Amino acid sequence: MSLIENLKLIWTGKADKSSFIKYVLFWFMIYGIGAIISALFYSEPYSLMKFDISYLGSPAIDRNPNGFWIYNLTVMITGFMEIPQYVYLYKQLRDSAKLWTWFCCFLGIIGYIGFALIGIANQDGPLDPYHRIATILAFGGLGAPVFLLIPVFIRRIRKKFPTGYDLKAFLIMYTTVFVFGGITGIFLGFYQFEETEALTLYPNVNPLWFDRHIWEWIALFIIMAWLFLSVALIKPKSESQK
Repeated sequence: MSLIENLKLIWTGKADKSSFIKYVLFWFMIYGIGAIISALFYSEPYSLMKFDISYLGSPAIDRNPNGFWIYNLTVMITGFMEIPQYVYLYKQLRDSAKLWTWFCCFLGIIGYIGFALIGIANQDGPLDPYHRIATILAFGGLGAPVFLLIPVFIRRIRKKFPTGYDLKAFLIMYTTVFVFGGITGIFLGFYQFEETEALTLYPNVNPLWFDRHIWEWIALFIIMAWLFLSVALIKPKSESQK
């Protein structure tokens, strides 16, 4: 089968599970490689603890004037190419709560579009005023289905649907989300305190753990983990059922 035919199956949500796992993982790897290469050009040694995600895409002289375009190009391509994931999930889950599933997957597609737009409305670039909007679309659109699809998953488990997710898959997905998401929420809560107050409460903890930078990255990793697991752990329909 040709590359064009394979891409057609993927973009229409008709490819098999194995193909989608490879596809999703490939583009996540492309994002990771692009981010790492871009970080190598940063104006000083880049640290997840010290700098926002968006700083990688900033052309500002004290941020990433030489490597910003690598990160922005990677984000644009990755965001666009990952859209079929939600087409696939919709086709797999639409036979329960069809309208709600459509809405959740639509939000996910908007999230990927917002992710791609981050590379266009990059921080400190010509479209910087729209950067915050793109970021909200990306994190909101990709993050919302993580929680909004829970009733769909539970219904399929209770009704013993032959496809979708069993209890074990559900627990793996959401243990990952709630454990690491809870830790992230706690530390972001401390970020609302003055640094001196946080250090008074926990004097032996590196103060950078009370800043937002590392937790932005961890929030992104949590969402990406859920997105990958949502494909990797699904029990797909047979081709005749699609």
